Amino acid sequence: MLDAARRMLAGERLYAELIDLNPPFVFWLSQPAILLSRLGLDPADVLRVFVLLILAAMLALAWPLTRDAPAIRAGFVLFAFAIPLGHFGEREHLIFGLMLPYVALMSGRAGERESGRLAGGGWIAVLVGIGAGMAMAIKPPAALVPIILTMQPCIRERSLRPVLRAENLAAACTLGVALAAILVFAPAYLGAVSKFGPLYAEFSRGTLRQLLFRDIYPLSVWLALGVGALTLRSVENRRRVGVLMLASAGFLAAAVAQGKGFGYHYFPAMGFAVMTLLELLAAPVMGHRHTAGVARRVVAGTALLLVLLLPFIVAIERFRGKAGTDVLERRGLSAALEDLGPGARIAILSVRLADAYPILLERRWEHVLSMPHLWFTGLTDGEASTALWRRVGENLRDGAPEAIIVRAPLPAERTRGDLAVEYLPIVCRDPVARAALAGYERTAHAGGYDIYRPAPGGSGACGA
Repeated sequence: MLDAARRMLAGERLYAELIDLNPPFVFWLSQPAILLSRLGLDPADVLRVFVLLILAAMLALAWPLTRDAPAIRAGFVLFAFAIPLGHFGEREHLIFGLMLPYVALMSGRAGERESGRLAGGGWIAVLVGIGAGMAMAIKPPAALVPIILTMQPCIRERSLRPVLRAENLAAACTLGVALAAILVFAPAYLGAVSKFGPLYAEFSRGTLRQLLFRDIYPLSVWLALGVGALTLRSVENRRRVGVLMLASAGFLAAAVAQGKGFGYHYFPAMGFAVMTLLELLAAPVMGHRHTAGVARRVVAGTALLLVLLLPFIVAIERFRGKAGTDVLERRGLSAALEDLGPGARIAILSVRLADAYPILLERRWEHVLSMPHLWFTGLTDGEASTALWRRVGENLRDGAPEAIIVRAPLPAERTRGDLAVEYLPIVCRDPVARAALAGYERTAHAGGYDIYRPAPGGSGACGA
């Protein structure tokens, strides 16, 4: 998104020259980081500071709402700042923070512990709603969480009055402003979604079983819900725990609704699952249910250790400086192209987003393609995919890249996310691309990539 923000500031239009199906708000948020980088600052570092400030502001907003809920505070600090699982700065990381005050407020209302001012709304509730509205604007499936958390008091009170509380009205107004901003400043967004949305829905689509049980991400939610269901009767503040359980389940539903099963999609769900287990672990043992309370703490503590095992392993490996496969691949590719300095025009042909980022940011190369990765590779042929492949050919022709990097792993180099597909034969079907690639030849193979450089007079990247 930083590269897209840089290109937007250079005059390229989002959803026209830059093809993306995400709402524009994160791209707009990234633009100040690019502007500040012109003062000599690293844009990635500036964006990290922005994210930290937003998360800190949300924690400050939620602080008075969690005065007797230290487990919520501890869970948020742990997941937002300490071990964000390599998902730092992802939209889900922001959504996790922006939605925290809303969940905290709803847990307070459910427990009927709020002050009179808070119960009546006030500026705190309005700010909470604005944060939730921003989260939903960044990623619309997040709307499932406020819907679920509002349905609970409506059912309990047998009234629709909870829908009209200050936080929900503020969230709705924020969404209205967000929609107006799209219509005014990014009108091409709706057209891009209409044209390419059905095709993107096919990309990396998982089965319902995979989406619900793929690994520790969704399993952490099921574990928290299971422990909560079994031990909730021994908890004094069971309504607060119930709200955390519903928030975790709502974010799980939001991840499943996206149909992809990417790990970061589950980040907010996993974060609130951790909060749920912390609450179950820390909640006082009720006198008349002493044995059940002790058992609840043991079970919740064991479940919490299982859930946090992966994040702690990742954190320890990063602290020790252990390089993953992706880092080793980038090092090999970077070494093979060490002669290309900042501003060099590059084209990266791969279905994997990680092949383009962060190496483009690290080396400050310019990507000539309209999209950061070829997510439509291998999808059903049709008008939308044909238009995207045609765009690739036009980008190669107009961008005249100094190097074309093609993901082409040998059997021993193949990793998760690689498709059993050769990109160049697909690209070369387009006559514009074929003509543009006539001046390139394969010069090296490094880190699972074939590298093509300009070589006038050769046979061309597409062959004879």
